[in-house]
Amino acid sequence: SCGGNQWAPSGSSSCRTCTSCRGSEIELEGCGSGSDRVCGVPVFCGPGQASAGSYCYNCNIGKYQPSSGTNVQCLDCPAGKKGNTQRASSCTPCGSNEYAPAGSATCTSCGSGPNCGWNEEVVGDCGGGSDSRRCQVTTTTTTTTRASSYPFCKCQEFGFLCQECTKRDCRDSACAYEPICSGLPCQF
Repeated sequence: SCGGNQWAPSGSSSCRTCTSCRGSEIELEGCGSGSDRVCGVPVFCGPGQASAGSYCYNCNIGKYQPSSGTNVQCLDCPAGKKGNTQRASSCTPCGSNEYAPAGSATCTSCGSGPNCGWNEEVVGDCGGGSDSRRCQVTTTTTTTTRASSYPFCKCQEFGFLCQECTKRDCRDSACAYEPICSGLPCQF
């Protein structure tokens, strides 16, 4: 076994001193058991590229590099932006009603959101890096509130009026004071 800063060719027991990089050279591969140090001149990479020792490579989709230099790496596009081309020097913001997690190649449409039940409302946001919208059950505190004032009454979307459901409107006593559509059976 060789000591520090030494190496031995495969199948040989004689140790050699590791080569030193000179001037503007950089270490491309380290010196270790079986191989000497490999030195080379650092390469200058342009925007949209990253350096890997003595060569440049293009940033993949979802990544970018805004700078030029000799020791640059590709970065993930931030949340709310997409990188849909290789060798990107910047990322494109998502449009309104779209979102994209960090490192995305595309933006996803928020769409209309979750389809909530009559006693639920949409909470959360869509945009930037995520769609956190979800349905949450709403609660009422008094039985005197008319159903037509409930913001979650779905009847209005179809041109019907909301009414307060009473026990005599339904067979199930659990529906007391829940909103229903005028002229339609109670909605559960």
